[in-house]
Amino acid sequence: MAKALKRSQYTSVAPRFQRSINLNNDWHNSGTSSGYILTPNVASSLERLSQGVLSKNGQRAFALTGPFGTGKSAFAVFLCQLLSKDSKQAARTAKMLSSDLRSQLNNVRKTAGKREGFLPIPVTARRRPVAQLLLEGMLTTLSKLKQLKSVRKLYLSLEVALKGNAWRDTASILEFLSALTKEAEKQDFAGILLLVDEAGKTLEYALQDRGGGDVYIFQELAEYANRQSKTPLLFLITLHQMFDDYVDLSDRTLRNEWNKVQERFQPVQFSESAATTMQMVASALKPSAPLPLSVSDVIDESLNQIKNGAMPLPLGVEFSDFKEMARNAWPLHPSVLLAIPHLFRRLAQNERSIFSYLTSSEPFGFQDYLDQSMCEGDNFIRLHHIYAYLLSNFEAGLARLPHAKRLLEANDIINSRQHLTAFQLELVQSVALLNVLSEICPLRATPQTLACATSNFATVEQELEILRQQSVLTYRRLDGSYRVWEGSDVDIEARINEGRRKLQMEGTSPLETLCNYLPKRTLVARRHSLKTGVHRYFNLIYTENLGAKVLEDAESPEEAAGTILVLLPQTRSKALEAKAKEKTKGRQRLILALPRQIDALRGVVEEVACLRWVEENTEELRDDRIARRELSLRLVMGEQHIAQLMQTLLDPRPAPVGNSCQWIWNGADQRPQRPVDVARLFSSVCDQIYSKSPFVRNELVVRKKISGAASSARRRLLERMLVRSTEEGLGIEGYPPERSVYESVLLATGIHYYDPDSGKWGFRAPPKSNYRNLRFCWDLMEQIVFSDQIQRVELVDLFRKLAEVPYGLPDGVHPILFAAFYLLYQDELFLYRENTFVPDVQAAHLELLQRRPDLFSVSGARLNGTRKAVVDRLAKGLKQPAKTASVVRALYRVLNNLHPVTLKTTQIKDTAVVEMRDCLLQAASPEELLFIDLPRCFGLAPFMQGENRKKDMDRFFDHLNNSLSTLSSHARELLQKNRNLLLGKCGSSRNTNGWHELERRAAWLAPRIKHDVLTPFLNCVNNGTADGGNAQPALSLVANRPFEQWTDMDIQSFEGLAESMGELFRQTWHNYGDTGLELTAIEMKQKDALRKKLEPQLKKLGSKSSPRVLAAALRELLDQIELD
Repeated sequence: MAKALKRSQYTSVAPRFQRSINLNNDWHNSGTSSGYILTPNVASSLERLSQGVLSKNGQRAFALTGPFGTGKSAFAVFLCQLLSKDSKQAARTAKMLSSDLRSQLNNVRKTAGKREGFLPIPVTARRRPVAQLLLEGMLTTLSKLKQLKSVRKLYLSLEVALKGNAWRDTASILEFLSALTKEAEKQDFAGILLLVDEAGKTLEYALQDRGGGDVYIFQELAEYANRQSKTPLLFLITLHQMFDDYVDLSDRTLRNEWNKVQERFQPVQFSESAATTMQMVASALKPSAPLPLSVSDVIDESLNQIKNGAMPLPLGVEFSDFKEMARNAWPLHPSVLLAIPHLFRRLAQNERSIFSYLTSSEPFGFQDYLDQSMCEGDNFIRLHHIYAYLLSNFEAGLARLPHAKRLLEANDIINSRQHLTAFQLELVQSVALLNVLSEICPLRATPQTLACATSNFATVEQELEILRQQSVLTYRRLDGSYRVWEGSDVDIEARINEGRRKLQMEGTSPLETLCNYLPKRTLVARRHSLKTGVHRYFNLIYTENLGAKVLEDAESPEEAAGTILVLLPQTRSKALEAKAKEKTKGRQRLILALPRQIDALRGVVEEVACLRWVEENTEELRDDRIARRELSLRLVMGEQHIAQLMQTLLDPRPAPVGNSCQWIWNGADQRPQRPVDVARLFSSVCDQIYSKSPFVRNELVVRKKISGAASSARRRLLERMLVRSTEEGLGIEGYPPERSVYESVLLATGIHYYDPDSGKWGFRAPPKSNYRNLRFCWDLMEQIVFSDQIQRVELVDLFRKLAEVPYGLPDGVHPILFAAFYLLYQDELFLYRENTFVPDVQAAHLELLQRRPDLFSVSGARLNGTRKAVVDRLAKGLKQPAKTASVVRALYRVLNNLHPVTLKTTQIKDTAVVEMRDCLLQAASPEELLFIDLPRCFGLAPFMQGENRKKDMDRFFDHLNNSLSTLSSHARELLQKNRNLLLGKCGSSRNTNGWHELERRAAWLAPRIKHDVLTPFLNCVNNGTADGGNAQPALSLVANRPFEQWTDMDIQSFEGLAESMGELFRQTWHNYGDTGLELTAIEMKQKDALRKKLEPQLKKLGSKSSPRVLAAALRELLDQIELD
């Protein structure tokens, strides 16, 4: 090989990879798209953008988000050229696209009929207000258009606006953009492409200047873009992270506000896979001349070593493809090609730093290596060369990266160990680099990997053992890898061996250890969950036996659909399999898994158990940071290894890809062949367990516990169901969260429908033919609420039955379904809050019901047969709607209008009337009162659902009418009875005339006497005179209690009290009765004549008796005459 030849004469870096992209400067340069690599990520992003433009209501505001250096700016330039009005340039750029995608983007370019191409407004952001940058971008774009008069006018307006800081008013941005769109239409552009590259810089500025850096213009532009239809606006911004990630966590309010802005954009994640990055690296290196045969042979040998050493390739990369990439990537060693995507993503800025390395002439850089002459060796750039490049050029920067410190520690060891050979140094550096990579990719510093990656394949294992004995490297048994030893006073290996001995002495069985350290996890029934919209999963439990306690726990899976028991016995046998089948028979919610090989898993779990013992029983760890970290890393690695082995533990495929795991359900071996068959088994089991499950797809409410935002949306939906049920879509305008809930739960299920007969929308039972399958849940509610026996059902019990097998209706849907059920059957349903009937359900009741269903209960009574006849007849008589609650309320009003005495007394001869009144007073349930309690009061059997008993109904109304009549007249009759009793005691006739005479005498006596007892009585009688002869005041005084408050005791004691008052009145009247009655002229003559006749007789009698005796005798005679 000629010494004069340099490596650069055989390969070079393509020019397009040798500089960074600037959107403003590069988009119109056709050379920038030459050699652009169309990755799957790019194709996927282009497809999403084109679908947004072509869809009628598509999203046209996108946020392209990805780490530094992932090619976002290059993608923006590529997009500009694809949509350019220059059809030749667009065609050249589109050549690399697939035919379908090329056709789709061609449709985008011609969205507006004859017009073609989008007008780009490229903006490369800097730390200035975004509104100012947008105006600058529009100004630059205007300068590229044909300078029509209107264009020049708009250009001048923009200049004035910029100088006058008009950008502070965000409305002006939209006005200028609208004006620019009109100019684009005049010049036959099909649309506007607005791109803001490095938009994160404007967000960083906005944090510093809250006034000038208003980010809400992004929200306004996104909404504006989504509204444009005639001339579409495609709005794209590029960011390194999401909006709210730019805000400090402590500023929660601002973070929430920025998150709202972010929600206006459709996110597009832009990050290339390792396989794509490898392809890009291989494409970036262009062969300048054929490689010497010796070099080609060395490449083939290295590739064979990698193939035989089973080094892991990135997902989706076949070895034949990798072989071609490795040949193109010379002088990069194949192991470097595998490592470089992960390495620069871990330590720098992804692809940008990769290409910076490829174009770098720094010490140990790629260009520096190319400038060197070819040697007799393999001429590869290996891992230790990358290590040297990083340490030589970025040592200070690496010190700031926690995961890169291992490189620095390895450098310290290298500097302190002067006796290491060149190959040993290569090994240590390669191990250090692989240690950094092992945390993020499958590459490990195993002997096989190191043999492939280093320059001396034959002596690798021997040199590794020497380095281990010298405590330069340590070996980890868990994953068979080496790590750079950091220096520690704790011998981890010795402590692990001690822990293993102690655990064996304590009698801890390997199986118990295995069960203790295996991670708890769940397995999802994916197909069933996607079909029903309900997340259903199985709990995974490890056990070594099938005892009664294990089976009992497995049959109570709490919120899970069922339980998967993973049986890990010491040995497998036919008897064990037979027992497993027997125990699972009839237990639908129990699946049994029997892995065939668990030795490898047991070994790793025992190692983790020993590490845990070391962690808990080694005091020296407290002061030894390096030992603590080493132990922690080993634990993490062990748990990761367990997770990897768990992936194959339940795999039904035979080894080495699986574990020949046997799956038993319902007493039968299910015999799955692949993991996908196991996943299907889970869904099939769920299909049978939840055979009546509805299919409701809505992530807001189809869950057990819903979020605060979903709860608010559900509350608003319930309110609309109550007050706007006759409107289409419940009157929901726009697309708030409650619309999606409405469309999923009510519209798609057919519960809310349009009735062509009435011309209105309303509620109904879900049609049986509706594919959403909600009818089973509806029928369950009807069955429970409308049972033969009227009974109150607690809502929590009703909801629990809806959530149980086989229905499985998620808790979040319960209030919505119940509200629809109630509103449809509200004439036959009765809602109770804390055992109190709610006659008129309001929005506040439904809001409380969704939060606290435990406060509510419901009962139902179907209106048919005798029940309907009773309600109809009552409704007609009481002039009410024919509804149970309405007629019962009317009965309550009749009862409430009765005199208070009637509501309390038992002094009614007909006991059935008293029983009926008490039944009404004590009733807590309208339907029970009308159909059960009242019939029983009248000696009738309850009116059951569907019965026709006309005779009993007639008897019912006879008793009811008689009772109501008796009650309505009772107080009047009681008043009249006791008034007559009082009149008799007062010496007056027991009729209305007698009461008028009592009033006359009271009026005579009242001003002439003063008596503590009698005077108030006389005043009450006189007060009643002014009220049309009302006796209540007088009776109330006698009883010493208002008539409205009389009790049975007052009624019984009234006669004695009236006797006392009457006697006092009679005596007073006898003593002070009126003698000067007003008489007519005729009566005066008759009186004078009678006096002349009586006077001689009285004188004669007075001579024989005292005047007092004579006066008393005359008064008695007068009283007798008056009574007669």
